Amino acid sequence: MDGYKIQLVETECVQFFSKNKNSFETQHSLATRLGRTEEHIKETLEHLVNTSFLEVRITGKQKLFYLKKDGDYVPNNVSSRDEMEFQTIIHGLDSLTKREKEIAFNIINGLDNQTIAENLSISFHTVKNHITNIYEKLEVKDRIQFTKKIYDKRR
Repeated sequence: MDGYKIQLVETECVQFFSKNKNSFETQHSLATRLGRTEEHIKETLEHLVNTSFLEVRITGKQKLFYLKKDGDYVPNNVSSRDEMEFQTIIHGLDSLTKREKEIAFNIINGLDNQTIAENLSISFHTVKNHITNIYEKLEVKDRIQFTKKIYDKRR
């Protein structure tokens, strides 16, 4: 990609996140929104993370990119203080069962379904069932919306 295109895509990304300050986007979703290829977006997102404009959070197998806020963002490596805060938030979700809360906490820590199943000594299928129940109870459709909902409760 030539220098002009790089600058153009970077400007589009910066404008998008500046206008949508609470947006959590995957590489694919941002490419779709901006009408660009994922390859072009990938280079730009990496640059924007490296220049501290965006933060990245890994959830399952996907990376979520969002606007870095002064002192109000979650670093990629969750600190013990953050873990306690997430535990408090998830514990306060009265509609979830104890097992669903355990799974929710594992999701927020970026673990995939297979790892959650192994950690909790339950089947992969059981994890998927619990996750479906969590999504229904919290009225979200996927990990991205779930993660955003939990992060929003921090603010």
